[in-house]
Amino acid sequence: MTPYEDAIEKIQNSKKTNATTLDVAWLGLTELPKEIGQLTSLKRLYCYNNRITELPKEIGRLTSLQELYCYDNQITE
Repeated sequence: MTPYEDAIEKIQNSKKTNATTLDVAWLGLTELPKEIGQLTSLKRLYCYNNRITELPKEIGRLTSLQELYCYDNQITE
């Protein structure tokens, strides 16, 4: 399974359970899947220690998000 596929699976499981926390840290991701925008109940997102260069615009749909941990990536803006 690729890191991206692993993240998709975690997102799908979180959607099914209406999870408030998602941990996709240390997966080796170069991007967050756009499906992240479906997790409107999400309060905490851990995506640190990957190789993400930018956050998808869909992250703006996470209206309940209170904590975003995206350090140790390659995000430039």
